[in-house]
Amino acid sequence: MKYILVTGGVISGVGKGVIASSFGTILKCSNIHVTSIKIDPYINIDAGTFSPYEHGEVYVLDDGGEVDLDLGNYERFLDITLHRDNNITTGKIYQHVISKERRGDFLGKTVQVVPHITDAIQEWVEKVANQPVTEDGTKPQVCIVELGGTIGDIEGMPFVEAFRQFQFRVKKENFVCAHVSMVPQVLCIHDLPSIYRVPILMQSQGILEFFNDRLQLNIPMPPPRKFMYKWKDLAERADTLCKDVTIALVGKYTKLEDSYASVTKALQHAALAAGLRLKIKYIEAANLEDVTRSADPVSYHEAWQQFCKSDGVIVPGGFGKRGVDGKIEACKWCRETKKPFLGICLGLQTAVIEFSRNVLNLTGANTTEIDPDAEHAIVIDMPEYNPGMMGSTMRLGKRTTVFAYDN
Repeated sequence: MKYILVTGGVISGVGKGVIASSFGTILKCSNIHVTSIKIDPYINIDAGTFSPYEHGEVYVLDDGGEVDLDLGNYERFLDITLHRDNNITTGKIYQHVISKERRGDFLGKTVQVVPHITDAIQEWVEKVANQPVTEDGTKPQVCIVELGGTIGDIEGMPFVEAFRQFQFRVKKENFVCAHVSMVPQVLCIHDLPSIYRVPILMQSQGILEFFNDRLQLNIPMPPPRKFMYKWKDLAERADTLCKDVTIALVGKYTKLEDSYASVTKALQHAALAAGLRLKIKYIEAANLEDVTRSADPVSYHEAWQQFCKSDGVIVPGGFGKRGVDGKIEACKWCRETKKPFLGICLGLQTAVIEFSRNVLNLTGANTTEIDPDAEHAIVIDMPEYNPGMMGSTMRLGKRTTVFAYDN
């Protein structure tokens, strides 16, 4: 197994995720099987209980794992299916080590960051790196590990020490570190029209030749004439779209666009496939409500103007009562005007509520998530729902849904 560790310095959000994904794209185009791991040094077990304002959207994997949105980049760039263990957090590592200590696995020894935590990190990485992430079950050849945060953060120091040891554990020819910084070194990645141009620019500067030599991958050189031609075609199409399509996204966390990263990426991919240039209008759901018309008429009318001018509407998920009435109003307008509409999670619930109230005349219709004592509970808690816990209580991931109905 070969490992590429991607770290960042100076500031967070410098682009480690896109760089790591681009490394994987170039290697995959060279017929190298790639997997990836994202490390988040926070103490939370997973991203499931975060507000979207903390780290952006919570990305949901096929196995129901609630993880950092960078894993969405990896899946989209590399066309792989990752698992919940591909996202490592400080909380997961400490929970794992403490569980072993409680069982007596350490035979009475004092449990310390070095060696017990650092060993657990290395063992976790080695185990996950060897898990297949493609449908054919092929074992990966290269694992790209992104260490979140910036070098020097106290939260990340156990992971830095773990990888300092790890390079000797796996030997030099199997390990390379790529540090993403604002200061151009080795490679210079300047601003580009789209993120799809990043792998192409990196390849033009010789990154494949560097990895081939440094990790002894034995990739035939030079690359064939049509190397990455599909990716270049994708980037070219993304930069030359002319006809616009405007989609209104009616949400509760619109002040941070990353709160809906997967939704917007899916829209971008769909628009690209249809040959359209996507424009997304982020509309705060509460601004569509009658209460806002009295309290802030300017925001109310601006929101409805943008909403009505859109070509289609998406109402995504969310939690809590705030903005629900605005989402219901959006669903009603789309139903009555036959505007293309997609409701996701809470967005679908509000569509069902709106239809029940205004078409079926069930005035008190609601979801028990919003009103546990609703007169007509048309959406109810799942049987496996645990009201005593906040994390990992939703039915998530890829699964077969069975629809039952009574004639």
